[in-house]
Amino acid sequence: MTLEEYKSALQKHDWFHYFSDDNRVCMAGERVGAQLLATAKKGDDEFKRAYNAAHAKRFNTPSFVYDGHPYKVPFPEAVDLMDDPVFK
Repeated sequence: MTLEEYKSALQKHDWFHYFSDDNRVCMAGERVGAQLLATAKKGDDEFKRAYNAAHAKRFNTPSFVYDGHPYKVPFPEAVDLMDDPVFK
């Protein structure tokens, strides 16, 4: 998967699948979300930054913590993403 294909998949993903009343939607969203996260973990920093940006665009809240880090940075090893416009 290229970076552009990955960014497109992130954009198309239903990030709020867990609000659905239909369990099939929830389960499908969980599968796709897990695949997107696994792809970011296996990819280079550009994939991690793309995941961080897509995630932060939807869940930019200081009240939630992911592995001890603010949730807007699921991949703290991609630290220079704060220059991305999504965080401005």
